[in-house]
Amino acid sequence: MSVLEPELRPATTFWENVAAGQLTFQRCVQCNGVVFYPRVVCPLCGGVELRWEQSIGAGTIYSVSVRFPAEARNRSSCAWSTSTKGSG
Repeated sequence: MSVLEPELRPATTFWENVAAGQLTFQRCVQCNGVVFYPRVVCPLCGGVELRWEQSIGAGTIYSVSVRFPAEARNRSSCAWSTSTKGSG
């Protein structure tokens, strides 16, 4: 994938890719670091040139979290989850 102009809402791009069946992450052009969750600046080096790459779908899940918004604690349909895995 190509280098993009800095995005003001990179999470939108991430979720559009998910809707299209693609699990993507950002990679910093300056330091080659993997950036996830989607951001506008690399947390490793401060670079702003981040490109989108598609995950190969393999990795190790290190943790999983399920969160409930405070106003919806009794509605399981409002839960969302996240996981952390190795890059790739």
